[in-house]
Amino acid sequence: MHSQTNKQTTGGVAWWKWLLLPLMGAVAVLSYTYAGADPNFQSPETARIIFWHVPHAILSMVWFFTAAFFSIRFLVRKDLNDDVRAAKAAEVGLVLTVLATITGAVFSKMQWAGGLNSPWYMGYWQWDPKQTAILIVILIFSAYFGLRSSVDDPRRRARLAAAYAVMGAVLVPVLYYTLPHLPIFSSVHPVDVINSKEGMSAPYKLVFRMSILGFLGFSYWAYQLQVRLAFVEERLHFRRENPGTEARVEAVRRPVTEP
Repeated sequence: MHSQTNKQTTGGVAWWKWLLLPLMGAVAVLSYTYAGADPNFQSPETARIIFWHVPHAILSMVWFFTAAFFSIRFLVRKDLNDDVRAAKAAEVGLVLTVLATITGAVFSKMQWAGGLNSPWYMGYWQWDPKQTAILIVILIFSAYFGLRSSVDDPRRRARLAAAYAVMGAVLVPVLYYTLPHLPIFSSVHPVDVINSKEGMSAPYKLVFRMSILGFLGFSYWAYQLQVRLAFVEERLHFRRENPGTEARVEAVRRPVTEP
């Protein structure tokens, strides 16, 4: 019984993780063989960038909300494990935001700046409201980790970081969706290509949803690994500081099953 449990918690890989690579391989193939060019974009042939760019932006917001959830739970339960989960969720969200910014720069180059016909160094950054907004989000959550690294006391650090994470998560949808659409701003981003009924063809919707599902799986897997690694490091640190004793870190003994 013990060996079976150990295999499930340390050696086994969940079935859905085996499906992620074929799923994303299918996204890559279908984006060229099934989705095709989209006339709703300025450069129809390079419209497929949205299968890589937009899911990163959407999922970054999901993980920032996850960080806020665990931050609120820490403030209620005072459990430092929730602080670890919040920090790792924010970490995944920040990585996705950076990836969204990089892929968005490629989108900018190919869609709005003449693509490969323009000089190689031009067009990646337009100071579009959405580009500026996502840069602000990167700065906000970079400051979150700066705050965490500047406070030594674990509980005080967790309390301050929790309050900051909640405020940061509240700002993300405002920066992503509200501010860029204010009348005072002019954006070169296509309007309602994703949300409107006419904006995306059926093939695009299918591949787009598959891409979101795949990146969600990979990001959740990365989150699980980061949380487990953090708890293992905590356990090892406890052993070094307290030789001859056993640290009771529950998450090391069972798989992380919550986001």
